[in-house]
Amino acid sequence: MKKTIAMLTVAVLLISLLLTGCGQKSGSLKLENGMLSWEAVDGALSYEVSMGGHTETVSDPSYDLASASDYVGEYTVSVSAVKSNGKRTELGSLDVTATTMSKPVVGVTTAGGDPYFTWNAVDGASDYWYDAHDGGGLRQATAEEDGSYRVKVTNTQKQMIRVVAKGSSKENVLMLSAETLYQYESDQQFDLALLAKHPAAITSTGKGVEQISVGTTLSKGLYELEVSVYVMDSSGHQLAGNGTWGRRFISANDNIWFCANELEQWPGSGGTIPAPDVADTRKMTMAVDRGGNVVFTMYDWIAGEMMVVADIKHNGVSVLNESGGLPNPLPEVQKFDVSTLDNYLKVYQAPGTYFNDDPDASKVLVPTTLPDGEHTVNVSYYVMTAAGDLIEGNGLWGRRITGSDPEAGDYAWLNEYDISSKFPAVTMPRPTQLKTSLFNVVVKDGHLTLHAIDFNIGEMLVIQEVKEMEIPSGNGVFVSSGELSEKFRILTTLTGDTRLTGVKLEITYEVSDALGGSLSGNGTWGRRMYAGDGEHWLCTTDPSEGKFPVAAGTLPEAGKAVTETFTIAEIGKKGGFSIEMLDFNAGEMVKITSIKYNGQEVLLKED
Repeated sequence: MKKTIAMLTVAVLLISLLLTGCGQKSGSLKLENGMLSWEAVDGALSYEVSMGGHTETVSDPSYDLASASDYVGEYTVSVSAVKSNGKRTELGSLDVTATTMSKPVVGVTTAGGDPYFTWNAVDGASDYWYDAHDGGGLRQATAEEDGSYRVKVTNTQKQMIRVVAKGSSKENVLMLSAETLYQYESDQQFDLALLAKHPAAITSTGKGVEQISVGTTLSKGLYELEVSVYVMDSSGHQLAGNGTWGRRFISANDNIWFCANELEQWPGSGGTIPAPDVADTRKMTMAVDRGGNVVFTMYDWIAGEMMVVADIKHNGVSVLNESGGLPNPLPEVQKFDVSTLDNYLKVYQAPGTYFNDDPDASKVLVPTTLPDGEHTVNVSYYVMTAAGDLIEGNGLWGRRITGSDPEAGDYAWLNEYDISSKFPAVTMPRPTQLKTSLFNVVVKDGHLTLHAIDFNIGEMLVIQEVKEMEIPSGNGVFVSSGELSEKFRILTTLTGDTRLTGVKLEITYEVSDALGGSLSGNGTWGRRMYAGDGEHWLCTTDPSEGKFPVAAGTLPEAGKAVTETFTIAEIGKKGGFSIEMLDFNAGEMVKITSIKYNGQEVLLKED
């Protein structure tokens, strides 16, 4: 009896092995709605899905088999788990029959006056996904009540949509996913034949920063203008997207945006693309040069995109001069003799590159005999156009020269018009006028580094001489190194066994630049001295545009003594106290000539 039972058991085992060894070996594999899935394996680093001699590696326990459109007909798919030690364990296999599915037919219908991408369901699809090329990526479509699908056209000039009918499966019969690309184009577009009537046009090269100069009948100055422009792609259709980052041009102070989607840090930048055949009119502040031209500086346009200046109005009257400016005779300004450039220490010609796009393009390597290390130097230089004429405007954004660290803020500005109250206009030097500025520089291998930032293409910085600054010293003399916050230590005769607190002192001082000339502007933000009683401002204007009106007009001329009462928090036993000096430019100086306490002179004089 036991022998009979044993023989039956062996027979059952053999039959079982035979059954599992032929036909389908599913293991834990499941196929539902075109998605192959299996139970996760503890310790598995990845999974290998093999089919038709090809293997895909995935990290999750599933695979979209319906999207594997290269495999049509009958084939076997198998899955193996791969552990970190490289060991593979087969989890199962399935015999699959894959067939193709009809592509969704996409068209455009109108509802409520708006165009919609529309398609009907196709046999075998489980659901539908679409990418409308509007920045939203691939997302699932929702069926209408009649079973059709609709997606609103957001660019009513030209827009592409990709529709994917997701495959499905029944038992081991697989319907493969199918997709359709469809482009909508409106009849509304700019007639490119009209470009001949609008010579003030630019086609972008996609370089990031570009300029177009447009003539007007205005004299030199800063004006509130109404500018009308057409913007379009290379075929005359509506622009799409945001350009290469944020498509715009800049007037004197503002960004004029042409973007589909709003940039996070720029509220109001999105939804600003007009129809291509409608002139878009914007009010803006723009500088007109001595030749009657205004310059549009364009940022982040895609190659082939166009801007056409249709009209420029001032006080409601058209001032566009399509012949190209120069309506007024140019004033006589002595030119720099460019034939003598070889006689100068260094000549830098700007490539016209926006500093933020290519900081290295602004570097000016100047030969010097100074030893390697950090130095404070006076640089004597000329600035001019490539032809030796007067430079005008503000460059690409704000034309300026700085030392070896462009973030340090020791700028010599060369702006004809205010950027803001923080960066006011300066008197532009004539081409033959030698200008001197102080910079903190680093010398290495016989060269010091300056930066010429946001110069227009071709403009030149011609350096005649570099001298190391002899920094004044002594009690009561402060020379800024350009740091945002510095301590000014001063000694008095108020010595004793105890510290003095809350002491009121009458301090007389003078301010000047490194060469003894008058200061200008607000320093690196709002130039001021801070004692225990608050700020003592030294500014041309309010640095915060309304928050600190008391700061405006507080900057004295060079050589003019100013007497103010300072409340000093504490004077030490040896008679010393400190004032915090904030936002001074490098080389700017304060010289204290007198300190009185209760009417008596207490400034410690040095022998």
